[in-house]
Amino acid sequence: MNGMKLGVLNVKDLKNRRRQLRKDATETEILLWKELRNNQIGHRFVRQYSVSGYVIDFYCPKYRLGVELEGGIHRKSTFRLTE
Repeated sequence: MNGMKLGVLNVKDLKNRRRQLRKDATETEILLWKELRNNQIGHRFVRQYSVSGYVIDFYCPKYRLGVELEGGIHRKSTFRLTE
């Protein structure tokens, strides 16, 4: 990323929002998390991580890789504004 800043990561102000999103996970998020959790694919991922005020579904800190799933709750306009 050569000096490229990601902005503010995992800010406290979004902690409750991230917690709620984990609690209300879609079926697709649950299925993918079962595969990603506990370094099962050889890399650490976390769920509902915030980057610059947005909450992304999954994040791999080592590679600064964010994964955002589409469909389900993500199609609702009220959620699109905050994710």
